[in-house]
Amino acid sequence: ETNDAPADLFLSYTVLLDTQLNAFFAANRSTAINMMDSAYLKDVYDNIFVPWLGRGVDDADPKIITWDRPLPFVIGEFITDVASFFGIFLLPWCLMFLLPVFMYMVVMEKEEKLRSMMLMMGLRMRWYWLVTYLFNFILYIFICIIVVGTSVIFKLRIFTQTEPMILFLSLLLWGLALNSLSIFLSAFFSSSRTATIVGYMLVIGSIVVSNTINITTNYEALPNPIFLLYSPFAFFRIIFIIGLYCGVD
Repeated sequence: ETNDAPADLFLSYTVLLDTQLNAFFAANRSTAINMMDSAYLKDVYDNIFVPWLGRGVDDADPKIITWDRPLPFVIGEFITDVASFFGIFLLPWCLMFLLPVFMYMVVMEKEEKLRSMMLMMGLRMRWYWLVTYLFNFILYIFICIIVVGTSVIFKLRIFTQTEPMILFLSLLLWGLALNSLSIFLSAFFSSSRTATIVGYMLVIGSIVVSNTINITTNYEALPNPIFLLYSPFAFFRIIFIIGLYCGVD
């Protein structure tokens, strides 16, 4: 808006600012913009308009006035459940440390010739692998009951706010994948000690690499399919996304 009196010539406008993160910076920015606009207008007025319009207007004091108004925003509570947030990183440790245990039992029976003795006594390999698979899976279910029960008692949101069917399917499929992975890896070892050491190194490396990738990438973006071919990475990705949504209000 402008008025007709030369001595009071001014232009005013309103700027809407996002002040949710830093209101002090927004206020300083508005002041700086106002000073620059006024200085530019003064220079243009004195060097262009005054010579062109002639005398009688050189006494005017043109100004630009900047008004700022904050944009509305919703104030919400940020993460308050620290335990649920750290549960994202602790849960994979609890559920994957069975990998070296499963590998040790299979390799130990092969190393001590126990499996050969059972075969000599008439045991068929399909029954041996079936019993081994069922025993490992029952042990995994027992660990899951302890982990889930403890988490529910301490009211971790990853177990109290997530759809039970999603959790059930995730834990079930992970148990099957973990069991299969341990049997597959045990075929490459003849020493139970070596299998155990490699198993623990694989657990630590898988969790560290997976957490690093999940933290440093956009959780809403679809990860590379190659990343999900390794079953621990896929399971840790599921836990990370579930825990991230449950840990934020």
